Amino acid sequence: MFSSARANFKTRCGYLIIAVIALAGLLAPLIVPSESDLSPFCVHLSRANLPLLADGHFLGTDALGRDLASLLIWGARTSLLVGLCSALAAITIGSLWGSVSALSGGLVEAFMMRLVDVLLAVPNIVLLLFVAALINDLPYRHFLPAFLIDLLGITSYSNGLLPLLTVIVIISATTWLEVARLTSARIKSILSEDYIQAAVAQGLSFWQLTIKHLLPNAATIITVEGSLLVADAILSEAGLSFLGLGIGPATPSWGSMLNSAQQSLLLGNWWSVVAPGVMITGTVLGIQLISRKQEQ
Repeated sequence: MFSSARANFKTRCGYLIIAVIALAGLLAPLIVPSESDLSPFCVHLSRANLPLLADGHFLGTDALGRDLASLLIWGARTSLLVGLCSALAAITIGSLWGSVSALSGGLVEAFMMRLVDVLLAVPNIVLLLFVAALINDLPYRHFLPAFLIDLLGITSYSNGLLPLLTVIVIISATTWLEVARLTSARIKSILSEDYIQAAVAQGLSFWQLTIKHLLPNAATIITVEGSLLVADAILSEAGLSFLGLGIGPATPSWGSMLNSAQQSLLLGNWWSVVAPGVMITGTVLGIQLISRKQEQ
């Protein structure tokens, strides 16, 4: 009973952490309007690397004189959006891949799952860097239609929504593998159940069987893996942005804050590194606490 109460307390703490961060990100335009002098889009070189509580800046400023507290709040929008969108895309691709392989069987299943095993054998950071370099090398703007350029607000590769979409594609393209593996194993287990055999005998099609019976029964394990993928995506975005392959400095994110903080750190501005690091750690911790409850 004591352990159950402690587990519930940890879960509530996880929900509280994520709720506060998500609410701050959602209300960022109201908390710190983009027209405000403290806006993360306002550069004040004369205020660069101010310490904590200096000149009205609660957490100080970065190397460009931008308010760190505002950057953290606006960065929550970007980092959570990348995490959620990447996880959703990875779950969709992985669950469908795993379902198709498990239902196909034979050589098709062997080929599909061996491909997954080969890609899983490659370190994730290597895959991320390879896909990032491959995608970022393409002159995207020259291949996009004019209406899409206007819709995304693209003026160059580093502006508009293009870098954000690119990072989501990069992360989801390298994180669906484990979902596919887990889904395939779960689907194969479900296929041995009697009610599935009855559904097959009734003549249900491949897609009807998958959507009506298999995926709903595999939803628990997919949901748990999906919540963990959100945390992995946030960490991956931070790593890519830190290496200069992620979201550019024009879009506030915790990863881009770490990238720009490298210069500040040499000047003794340690808080510019600690602040986004604490936010990333807190978000990942909150997601981990929630996912542990789901596993039970």
